[in-house]
Amino acid sequence: MKIKTKVTLYTVVLVASMGAVLGGAVYYSVSETFYLQMRTDVDNRMRVAWDLLQRRGTPFHIKNNKLMAGDAVLNGDQEFVDQVSVLLGGTATIFQNDTRIATTIRMPDGSRAIGTKLSGPARQVLFQQGKNYRGDLNILGEPYLTAYELIKDPSGKTIGILQVGTKKTVYDNVLSAIFWRSVMVTFAGVLIVSLVVYVALNNLTEEIRQISHNRRLLLESTSEGIYSIDMNGKCTFINPAAAQMLGYEVNELMGKEMHPTIHHSRKDGTPYPLSECQLCRSFAYGKERQNDSGVFWRKDGQPLPSKYISSPLIDEKGVQGAVVVFNLAKN
Repeated sequence: MKIKTKVTLYTVVLVASMGAVLGGAVYYSVSETFYLQMRTDVDNRMRVAWDLLQRRGTPFHIKNNKLMAGDAVLNGDQEFVDQVSVLLGGTATIFQNDTRIATTIRMPDGSRAIGTKLSGPARQVLFQQGKNYRGDLNILGEPYLTAYELIKDPSGKTIGILQVGTKKTVYDNVLSAIFWRSVMVTFAGVLIVSLVVYVALNNLTEEIRQISHNRRLLLESTSEGIYSIDMNGKCTFINPAAAQMLGYEVNELMGKEMHPTIHHSRKDGTPYPLSECQLCRSFAYGKERQNDSGVFWRKDGQPLPSKYISSPLIDEKGVQGAVVVFNLAKN
């Protein structure tokens, strides 16, 4: 895999991960704020519903087994619950004790849920603890964000409940839309960053490729012999001129230890130990070495009188090898 492809992929993964983390944090914050606003909306709905209910009349009491608001009978008062629903949205219900006597909630067959009973955690809080209730609740199989408040007679006795609520699916759909928009924005951001990185890397690698090509062209076109070795004395580069002078093909010398291959003996044919090799000392001691009367040995075993300069290859980590430049020595 090419370097620019790797870098692009790493960048995509990094940006996508950061986008996912940031998007998740934002979505969590938005959802928390959203549901807090939902609860505030429910409280506001309840205040308006109470104001409308009290306009029906006060006090609240039971008469002839009917829930009364002053002289107004609330049993079957669909006009009131429909008015609340139209003004505020969502649902509205009046209970006499724990039984629905007016409601906008519909049964599966489309009829109003008159006569159905309150159940679940809201009933326990309202009737056993005598407290108002706020929270998520399933009403006849559907999730609602609801508020229930007690209706009491002048003596303080609980005689009914006023309820308002909104289907959670309404809010969930909005949150879902926010979530998918966030995903699309993150995806678009990742795509744009990836494209920018790819184009930038493509331009950069093209420049590097051109520089490398020009450098290699220069090295391969010169009439001087040039090769480099690593710290183990193995050939890491050799230009065609050097290979030709030594009687080799370039690929024959790449990766080979150069001292035992071309520099193993002195002019008189006696062995030239690696420990005494002046070429090797250039990277062993980090200093340039020069010899105007040296000898290399060709592939056919013939000596090649040479003059050479050996210079250490140094980077930020220190000496990494040596580069040797040589020419035929004049007799």
